[in-house]
Formats: sequence, C-alpha cells, structure tokens
Amino acid sequence: MKRRQKRVLQMAFLFMVALIFLPNVGLWSMYREKSLMKSHEPGEQGFPLGINDGHIYTWTDGLRRRDWHDNESIRKDSQRVGKGEHGKPYPLAEDECDDSVYKENGFNIYVSNNIALDRSLPDIRHPNCKQKLYLENLPNTSIIIPFHNEGWSSLLRTIHSITNRTPDHLIAEIILVDDYSDREHLKAHLEEYMSRFPKVRIVRTKKREGLIRTRLLGASVARGEVLTFLDSHCEANINWLPPLLDQIAQNPKTIVCPMIDVIDHNHFGYEAQAGDAMRGAFDWEMYYKRIPIPSELQGADPSNPYESPVMAGGLFAVNRQWFWELGGYDTGLEIWGGEQFEISFKVWMCGGSMYDVPCSRVGHIYRKYVPYKVPSGTSLARNLKRVAETWMDEYTEYIYQRRPEYRHLSTGDLTAQKELRKHLKCKDFKWYMNTVAWDLPKYYPPVEPLPAAWGEIRNAASGLCIDSKHGSTSTELRLDTCLKEGAERTWAHEQIFTFGWREDIRPGDPLHTRKFCFDAISQNSPITLYDCHGMKGNQHWSYRKAGRDAGKLLQPNLPNNDMADQFKPVVPWPHVEGVEVDLESIRQKNGDKPNPAFKAQNQQNVIQKQYVTFKPHTNVYSDPVLKKGILGNFEPKEPEPQGVQGGPGEGSKAFVLGPEYKDAVQASIKEFGFNMVASDMISLDRTVGDLRHEECKYWHYDENLLTSSVIIVFHNEGWSTLMRTVHSVIKRTPRKYLAEIVMIDDFSNKVHLKERLEEYIKQWNGLVKLFRNEKREGLIQARSIGARKATLGQVLIYLDAHCEVEVNWYAPLVAPISKDRTVCTVPLIDYIDGNDYTIEPQQGGDEDGLARGAWDWSLLWKRVPLSSREKAKRKHKTEPYRSPAMAGGLFAIEREFFFELGLYDPGLQIWGGENFEISYKIWQCGGQLLFVPCSRVGHIYRLQGWQGNPPPAHVGSSPTLKNYVRVVEVWWDEYKDYFYASRPETLTLAYGDISTLKKFREEHRCKSFKWFMEEIAYDIPLHYPLPPKNVEWGEIRGFETSYCIDSMGHTNGGNVEIGPCHRMGGNQLFRINEANQLMQYDQCLTKGGDGTAVIITHCNLNEHMEWRYFKDLHRFTHIPTGKCLDRSDVLHKVYIADCDNSKSSQKWEMNNIVAV
Repeated sequence: MKRRQKRVLQMAFLFMVALIFLPNVGLWSMYREKSLMKSHEPGEQGFPLGINDGHIYTWTDGLRRRDWHDNESIRKDSQRVGKGEHGKPYPLAEDECDDSVYKENGFNIYVSNNIALDRSLPDIRHPNCKQKLYLENLPNTSIIIPFHNEGWSSLLRTIHSITNRTPDHLIAEIILVDDYSDREHLKAHLEEYMSRFPKVRIVRTKKREGLIRTRLLGASVARGEVLTFLDSHCEANINWLPPLLDQIAQNPKTIVCPMIDVIDHNHFGYEAQAGDAMRGAFDWEMYYKRIPIPSELQGADPSNPYESPVMAGGLFAVNRQWFWELGGYDTGLEIWGGEQFEISFKVWMCGGSMYDVPCSRVGHIYRKYVPYKVPSGTSLARNLKRVAETWMDEYTEYIYQRRPEYRHLSTGDLTAQKELRKHLKCKDFKWYMNTVAWDLPKYYPPVEPLPAAWGEIRNAASGLCIDSKHGSTSTELRLDTCLKEGAERTWAHEQIFTFGWREDIRPGDPLHTRKFCFDAISQNSPITLYDCHGMKGNQHWSYRKAGRDAGKLLQPNLPNNDMADQFKPVVPWPHVEGVEVDLESIRQKNGDKPNPAFKAQNQQNVIQKQYVTFKPHTNVYSDPVLKKGILGNFEPKEPEPQGVQGGPGEGSKAFVLGPEYKDAVQASIKEFGFNMVASDMISLDRTVGDLRHEECKYWHYDENLLTSSVIIVFHNEGWSTLMRTVHSVIKRTPRKYLAEIVMIDDFSNKVHLKERLEEYIKQWNGLVKLFRNEKREGLIQARSIGARKATLGQVLIYLDAHCEVEVNWYAPLVAPISKDRTVCTVPLIDYIDGNDYTIEPQQGGDEDGLARGAWDWSLLWKRVPLSSREKAKRKHKTEPYRSPAMAGGLFAIEREFFFELGLYDPGLQIWGGENFEISYKIWQCGGQLLFVPCSRVGHIYRLQGWQGNPPPAHVGSSPTLKNYVRVVEVWWDEYKDYFYASRPETLTLAYGDISTLKKFREEHRCKSFKWFMEEIAYDIPLHYPLPPKNVEWGEIRGFETSYCIDSMGHTNGGNVEIGPCHRMGGNQLFRINEANQLMQYDQCLTKGGDGTAVIITHCNLNEHMEWRYFKDLHRFTHIPTGKCLDRSDVLHKVYIADCDNSKSSQKWEMNNIVAV
C-alpha cells in the first residue's frame, strides 16, 4: 500500500511540474517570436535573448533570415600569431623602408611579401553588426578584380581574403581581369597558382584598356546574379559579403558599397578611414569628397545602411541585370577617372538608389604613388566633362566656372548616352541635388560665398610675413621679410593667402586659390601646407578682424539649359575584347576534378577559338523568325510609289535610247563608265523590281535593331548615279535606324560635285553629310576616313557610289550584327546594266543563285556555288550563310568592331586587295563574314570604253599588286608560296613595312591561314586547285631578238601572237610549272583547232599539261605532238611546227626581269 501511495504521489508531482513548466515554454516561444517581430527591417533587432546561434528564423515579412557568421573561422583567426596578424603594423627596421620597396607597386612590397597571404584582420565593425541576420536565400555573385602589373602577394592576399571569409555558395566565380600586364609572375606562374581555386577565372585584355573598360570586360563575361567589384590590393573582412547581397536581394536596383578601411602602404596596419562612416560627395571641380551623415539620415542603429550620393568607385556590388540595363559604364570614358560619378548619377537619376553598408568592411591599400605609366593626355578632364555634359544639365556651368579649360575639350559623341537618359526616363540633375545630395552645398556650394579676408599675414611683433615659398603638400610655413608693394605682389606671390568661407587658409588670392591649406597636425608641430579637406579640424582657423565675417551661403542662380536637340540612336551595349585563360586544363593536369560548368561554357567557346569578343551575358536581341503566310514586320505594307508615273526605268525595266544619242552615250561612257545620258532621264526615286526569294517576305526581325551610318565614297562620279544611290537609301531605310549618310569626296574635280552637291543635300537637314579629302586618297583609305567621320550610327554600311538598295534591304543586313557584334554582313549584289539600267541577279552560284566569295591563287575575285556543307547549316534557304571573302564594295560591320580590327591596312593604296584583307582579318581574328540572301543591292558595273580614274602621281606604279603582296605576307602564312607561284613577278616587289600588322595578329591571337583554309575556305581548292611550283617564269622572248609572245588580252580561245617586248609583264608575262602547264594567270597555252595555232584558254590543275621547256636548248616542246613552239616575226604568229635545230625561230629564252 505504501508503494502504491508513493507512485500516486510521484505522478501527482510530475503532473504539477508539467502544469507549471509547459505554459512557460509557450510563453518563452511567444516572447522569442515577439522579439523577432519588433522590427520589419533587417538589422534593427537588438537580440536581448542572444539568438546569434547560426539558426534560421522567419521574419514577420515571411522571409527566412539567418546568421551568416562563420564562427569557427573567426575563432581560428583569433588564435593566429605572427607579423601583421590581426591587421597590426609590421615592425619595420630602418633599412626596410627605402624607396626601392615602393618602386614597382607604390606600396611596401617587402612588407607585403613577409605577411601571411591569409592573415587575420581586426573586427572593427559596430558591435550591432555581430547580431544582424540576413536573408537565407541570397543571390550569388561574380567578384571582378581588374589588375595591371599588380604585386604578387597583394593580389593573392585579395583572393585568399575573399575565399576565406565568404560562404562558398555565394561566390559564383572570381574573375581576375589582367589589363595587359607584362610582369612574368602574372603569366604562367599566376595561372598555375590560381588553378587551385576552382572558382577563379583569368581573362586577359589584348591591349591596355584602362580600369574602366577592364571592369566592363569582367562584367561582360560574368555569370553571377550580382557583380561585385574589388580592387586588386584589398582584404575582405569578417562577414563582408552577406550585408551587401542582402540589400540587393531586397531591391535589385540598389548599388551597395562596403566601408573602405585603410591598409597602410608602408607597414600594412589595418584601420578605419578618418571619420569612418561618411557620405560620398564631390566638389565643383569634380574631386571626390566625403561629408558627414546629416542628422536627418542618422537612425537609432548606426550600423544600418545609409544613402550615399556618390561612391568612391573601386569597391561596390550591383545586380548584373540592372548594371546592363543602365548601360554599364559609358565606354566613351577613357582609362580611369569620373566613372564613379557617372555610375552614381546614373543609378540615382534613373530609378535606383545607392547605400553604404557599415557592416561590410573591406581594407584597401592606398598607394604612396602610381607605380606604372598612366597614358598621357587629357583623358581625365575629358571624362569629367563627358559625365557633366551627359548628367549634370545646367549645373555643368559651375564646373566650367572653376575649370574654364574644360569648355574647349572634346567629349566625343554623347548621342547614345543622352538617348540612354531618355530611354530610362531619368530625372534631371536638379532633382538629384534637391533630393539625394541636398546636404552637399553646405560643404561645397555651387556659388561660393566671398572670402572673409585675403592678402599677406603679417606678424605684428616681428613685422615678418608668412611665406609659403611656392611649396606644395607637406611644406612647412615660415616667417620671412615682407615683400614690397607693387609688381612683386601678384596673386601667385608666395606671401598672398586667402581666408575663405570654409574658415581655412589657402595660398593665392580669392580668384586663384590653391588646393593646399594651413594644417596644424598637433599642438607642437609646425604649420604645414596639406591637401584641403574642407572638414575643418586641423585646418580650422578663426579670423577676428572686426566688421568682417565669412559671409553667408548664397542661393545659387542656375543658368538656363539651352542644350541642343540631336539625333539619338538606340543605346549600344558596351563591350571590350579579351581572351580567357584555360585554367581548367591546368587543373586537370594537376589531377583536380574537372569543373563541368566551366568546360561546357568556356572551353568550347573561348579556348578553342583562342580569340573572343566578350559581350554582355544578357542578349537583348531576338532571333529572326520565319512565319510562313504572315507578312514580315519590316515589309512594305503597300506598293512603293513610282518616281515618275510610267517613267523610264521604273520597276528596273530596260530604258533604251535611240541612235540619235549614240555620240553622247559613248562620250558619257568614256568619262564615267556608264550611259549617263539614260541615267539622267531616269527618276532618282525610281522603283525597282523585287528579286528576292519569296520566303524573304515572311521573315520577322527584332524591332530594336542597331542604327547605321551609310558611307559612300566617290571620285568624279556622275550626278544621277551618285544621287540615285543616296535617294534609294533614304527611300528604303526605316528612318529610326538611319543615323546618317556620310559622303566622302575623294578629291573630285567635276563641277557638278562642288557647290551644286553642297546645296542639294541641304534638303535632308543634316542627315546627309559631305566631307572632302584634301588630296586623292584612293577608295581604300577614303573608306577608313569615312569610318572616322561617321560617328552617329552603331553599324557602318559601305555602299559604292553607283548602287540602288532594294526592297527591305536593311533589317536582314543588320539583324545578324545586332545579335553578334563580330559578324560582318554582305548583301547579295545584283547586276545593274550600265547601259539600259535593268537589274538582274548575278550569274553563277547554285540552283538558287547563291554563291560564296572566293579567289584564285593570283588573288583574282571569284564566286563559287554554295557548298552542301554550308547548306546543311541552315534550316531555311534564305538564312545568311558563311562566305570566305567579300567582293569589297558593299558590306555592313559594327563600328567599334571595325576600329578594333584596325580598319583597313593603312599601307593599302587606291584600290585592290582590301576586300581580301578585311575578309581574312575578320575570320582569322574571331569574327564571321555572312552573305545575306534577303538583303539585295543593285550595283552598276563599268562598261567597256571607260577611260578610268588613274591613280595620283604620288602613288607610283602597280598599287594593286603591292596591295596583294601586303595581304598575303600578313595573312597567308605558308600559303603565300602559292600566290608567288601564280604571280612570280611580285617576288621582288617592295611592299612597305608590315611589322605593325604582324604585331596586331600576334597580340590579337588571330588564327592561322591553314585553319582558315580547312574550316572556312575548304571548298576553294576544289574550284581553284593549289598551283604547282614554277620551273621558269617571265617573258618568252625570241632568242636574241626583241620580240615576245603576247596574249594580246585574249582569253578563252584567242590566239597568242608575237609583239615587241615591253618588259612590263601583263600580256607578256608567262610561267611554266612542274605540271607542264604554260600559263598566264588562270589561262593555259594549248594547241588550236587547226592543229598548228597556239591559243590561250582557261584551265584547271589537270588540264593542258602539254609543254616542256629545255632551257639549255632554248626550246619549248609540245608533249602530245612532239613538235616545237615556232614563230613568224613578220606575220606576228605563234604556232607549232616540226622541230628543227637549225631554225632560230624555234629558239626562246625565258627571263624573270619584269618591271612592275
């Protein structure tokens, strides 16, 4: 019984305990939830219960948050010992401080090399930061680190600090962007070292780009959701990344910046900046400044993010998509400087915001000086003016008032940037100043108050004056004899000072003050000149002269905004070129597991190509779509009106003149190469027939295509053929895409191309621009001049001066370039009869008339049918297709890509070979050349009887042959031997210096000609076999005579004859090769139909192999007949006859002495 009672009592006790304890558990849970519900904003909770335990909690907004601290790593760091650990200064001996340790890097590399790469840092965050929770699901980030000749240990320490103090899954990748460094430790050694970091990529620029464009390159290859930019001599501190990503996760249109701590350039001690948390600002000379956080923005928790008008520039994070929607950086900015203002203004004014985040801290080494050569010139000033003119509206005038020299600097074309403002519906700068930077004028007023006093500062007791001795920063001030009044007392005098409204003292009078201020570093230190900071402190002085004060802040009177309106094209994507290093191969060589994502996305596209133009990852252009039965969105909705109703040539029908015009027609053909009499009677706005395949009418294109500048070069062109070209472009190009038509007059002397032309084009109100060369440049260099003059369009479209663009020509031509900026496109070129002006497709090609551009081995232009291999690449027969070469006169190319390729070789003269040069350069250096079946342009081919436009005297003879030699010497590699076999007369031809071109090939890692022949031009040898080596070449001269065999210009069956030797090559230049072919260009000598005559006809590799030359006997033998080559000097005939050793007419000599 007692045992039973005991059990009852035990159960009763447990029941009572449960009644007491369980409700309190519920209360505990409610208390904890209530504590978490105190704030809807992350980071504002005080955590009285100490829940910093690594668990995940649900907020009242429904989002889950967590503590992101890596407490184990923090614990291990706290136990580290060694020099420089915990961010302490490295103890330096006197002999470790000489200038040599700064020479290469601008900081003490000796100290850096002796501090651990993964050293510990002090946690100098606000204590509240240790208790903050951030979103559980944060976006990942690509961390982009540009560098140029960076020190080894400082760069590696940056990487180690990131990987050691960042949750791995938040790092999408770390992209090191090498801005053309030349130090050995940054080549293979760096690649080998970085291969141990699976998420590190290395991308190298192909020339020195500068910080701005190097950052763009990194951003353009990034795959992370967020872009985080760091400098290459930083150290990321504890839990630095989650506070940044949390802000972006909550608002993707926010840019966030960490607190930037100072790593001493000498001893590498780590500490906060003076003033620590301050807002970014600027003065009205566009110098970056920091100003205190106004009380209106100071919350209860100083560790919370706060708004900042301007970033310092080097360290920030931004949503990748938002960055590209903002256009990235303005690519018109050069090297460095001003980009922090541009991105800051753009973010705020275009719908975003910018915050500094106190709980994210990153240390940064501020160099003692810049150790490498910075490109000279006025790039910084141009950058600042460009930013001001784009974003600051009427406030720009305040910059010019302080920097009047900026007024005369060129900013380059701002059209795209201003269009960006319009496209994003950005606010004006006055809104920015009133809403975002409203506190800035307190420290840096646009209109400065008058100074309190200025003049000499005389010591009353000694009568001496303070003298600066024209010193700069760190100069100690001294008392000296006061200088006399008069000429010696100018504004620049070393004893003239100004006490300004900021209550600081500066050398110079009020209109010419310098940027150095009196600074009292400590109570007993001498007064020195130091950079003015405007924050008072050691530079705060009082002036007690009665009746004078520092003045009041004046309300600025803003100038009127009279900015001229101008054409604004669609905003282009920024881009920079670079090559990515294949770190994956190094990793696999070292036995690491392969990274599938890297291999799939990079090795195939970058490493195999060995040359890549990087573009923003997000592609904004959709592919063309064929919708059968649905008329394309660029197709005309109704028939084009005729130029003259029922007029001559309408619909491209033949217009034939009567015999009474014969003499006038012949005269016009002689002068211009065309029947200008008929052309002048045909309307400049005539209609043309539609020669396209029916399928072309049903293609639909992205309506946000790139804009274009159409470039037309002319020299002594006929009036109506030239103007019909212009009219057709304007008539058949959607206006929103036609930025300008640029006409380049290559030193014409025709009267109708002078004042008449200038007056005529005025009707288009500046759309058509005319530029005149001061001397005859020739077609090739005039086209390069046109590229420089054409600044408005994103694409350059070249047309000859006697063309007519046809129906819906623009969209198909430009769409492939909009999709891929390294594509060059060529329309199908139709034949306009220069006599009756009919338009017909060119002959040849495949069953659909499609052909690829080609050449024979003497570099004569050819067309070959579209191969089955190319056909297999297309779903539809009207899709663009690859071509090894272009004809040259008509093509489209993205403007910046053309400049990156170097335009045309500047050593090419007048005309000839440029079509091959640009074709090879595009293909071998990473681009593509596409023919576009649905874009058609008619072209007039000159008629026989044209007297031509001879080259100017300064060019010399044979410019086309010299051009050919330059092209093959630069681009053909070992294949150039085939050219010399076909054109042996060029072997000794001087072709000028090509070292710059070869350096371009090397620096841009362009592929070999062998690759090009095997992958792109694989079908050309099938049509034009590689020529055998020559046995002999030159004139075929009658032995000991002055008569030579001459083709007389005959081809395809004409007889060869005998004529006086002229030693000029041409029709008298022949070669006999190892295949026993006696040739001139692509023609062979063979036996005629009567059995004795010798004719010349086209031949292929295995045809007409029927001659042998016995040099010692001076004899040509015809192998099939066993007869010999003979001649009649009287009848000027060449024939085959029975061999007779006694006949001098059967003796010949071949020499290779030819004047070219």
